[in-house]
Amino acid sequence: MKKLILIRHAKSSWKIAELEDSWRPLSSRGYRQLTTLTPHIPHSGLWLVSPAVRTYATAHVLRRLAGLPMGGIWLDDRLYESSGHKLMALLHGLDDVDDDVTLIGHSPGLDELTQLLCHEHRQPFGTADLVALELDIGSWRDTRAKCGRVTLHLVPGNDEAEA
Repeated sequence: MKKLILIRHAKSSWKIAELEDSWRPLSSRGYRQLTTLTPHIPHSGLWLVSPAVRTYATAHVLRRLAGLPMGGIWLDDRLYESSGHKLMALLHGLDDVDDDVTLIGHSPGLDELTQLLCHEHRQPFGTADLVALELDIGSWRDTRAKCGRVTLHLVPGNDEAEA
C-alpha cells in the first residue's frame, strides 16, 4: 500500500500582471488557506514540488507550520504544466524507499492524475485543496489507472472534508 498526497498550490497573486506565470507569488488569501491544511500534512515521506514560486511557497509554508525541516522539499520541473499521464510516469519512476509521497503542483494535471487513479473522483482541485489517496500497489512502478481510492478531499474554508 502506498499513500499519495496531492496539493494544489494556494491562491496566487496577480498584482503584477506582466509577471511570468511561474514567478507569481502567493496572495495574502493563499497564506491564510494553508493554515487549514496543517493538521493533515504528512510528517514523513518524499515531497516533490513544482519549481513555480507559488508551489514552492506553498510547500515552504506548510512545512514551517507543521514544524518540519525545509530539507525535505525536492523541486521537480516535471510538475510544472504537467498532464495526469506525465505525473503517472513520474510516480512510476519513484524509488520504493518512500511509501508516502506528497506532490505539490497545479491544475489540470492534479485533477487528471486523481481521475486516472480513482475514476469515481470528479471534484476539481481548487487552490490549496488537498487530496489524500491510498494506492493498492506494492511498488511505485506498479501505479496504474484505477489503483487508488480517495481517503480525504480537504477544501480550505470548508468545515467538512469529503471522504
